[in-house]
Amino acid sequence: MGVYREDDLILPIIMKAPLDENSDIASIANLQIWSPVANRNVSLAQLVDATETVFEDETIIRQDRRRSYSIFADPVSGPATELWAEIKAPIEAIALPEGYRLEWGGEYEDSGNANESLGQQIPPFIGGMILPTIVLFNSLRQPLVIWMGVPFIIIGGTAGLLRFDQPFNFMAILGFLSLVGMSIMRLC
Repeated sequence: MGVYREDDLILPIIMKAPLDENSDIASIANLQIWSPVANRNVSLAQLVDATETVFEDETIIRQDRRRSYSIFADPVSGPATELWAEIKAPIEAIALPEGYRLEWGGEYEDSGNANESLGQQIPPFIGGMILPTIVLFNSLRQPLVIWMGVPFIIIGGTAGLLRFDQPFNFMAILGFLSLVGMSIMRLC
């Protein structure tokens, strides 16, 4: 009958009859339905010859037109990347029946999408940084000397990430690009 939102999780609000009315499946024939013809509630038994109950999933979730099940997990402490690194191998070791497959979503998928999008944007971004330095100095020699320092920034940044055991994620890439921009600005 509605939806309850908690952070970015959407939970359905389901209205049910009291448990004593809900527990006896045979009482479905006594279910009251509004009849616009009779202008009053009538029991289901008056409208149909027979009823048959069959179990069925009430909601079928699909992703890319395939049935899917989503499992959610939030780490009690620490970043989600640490939890993912801990549970990845045991979960992928589970033998799946024929026709089933496992896909990682959530923060892992979002990070992959962000990195892919960023990878497409980096060449025009770097070109947009190189061209102004060439125009600024009106030569190729000085911009070449400035841009020769960029690999050292990447080496130092990578060493820093390894030293402090930090992942090379979207924020790290953003930091690298910012550091390159700041160093170019400082050298100009």
